[in-house]
Amino acid sequence: MGPWGDDPWDDDELDALLEDWAEVDRTAAAILRDAVPDVFAEPVPKNDMLAAATRFRDSIGSLRGDYFGEACAWSTLPDDDEELWYEAAQASLSPDNGPESHIEEVSAVMALEHADWLGIVLGLVRRGVGAPCTAQHATHDIRTCPEIEVEADDPDVDDEFGPTVALNTLVPLWYRLGILDDDDRLTALGRWGLPHALYDVWMSSTDGEAEDEPPE
Repeated sequence: MGPWGDDPWDDDELDALLEDWAEVDRTAAAILRDAVPDVFAEPVPKNDMLAAATRFRDSIGSLRGDYFGEACAWSTLPDDDEELWYEAAQASLSPDNGPESHIEEVSAVMALEHADWLGIVLGLVRRGVGAPCTAQHATHDIRTCPEIEVEADDPDVDDEFGPTVALNTLVPLWYRLGILDDDDRLTALGRWGLPHALYDVWMSSTDGEAEDEPPE
């Protein structure tokens, strides 16, 4: 029994619910990878990533209270720059540790559904390096993404916890990681890194470990 009475699910029901959600993650990951196979075939842009990791490392003052410090549950920063960047990129997409001092931002990001993420990330990647990352573009990308179906009058695309609110959180986070530049436009690192990080977030939830690691 939980603190508020009977638990809503027994163990078997909870296991079935988690497996259903994992299957949705697997399906979305496969769609993502099949949609941009050229990006997944590219090697890590190491120079860009290392430069971005250095800037990101310098931007963190105290881990306590920093969005990434809390979202990644870091007690100390990883020594490896690629590991640092990759963990932070994944945390921007799925802040599972729920930074307590950033609860509103986390809620907006966590409210995005699989279709939203596919539309936002695939839209940016397809528009290419230099593509602007705005709520208006994100909403358009979601509505026009060929891999998903969104009703023209679907209120979920524009509700208060939808892309508009989420982008207010994501844009400054992605800027810190070098995914976006000073003008909030997609960088070469972002074009490679966003789909890889999103794919691994989804695959990690299905079996506890990402199916593939960034290519060497």
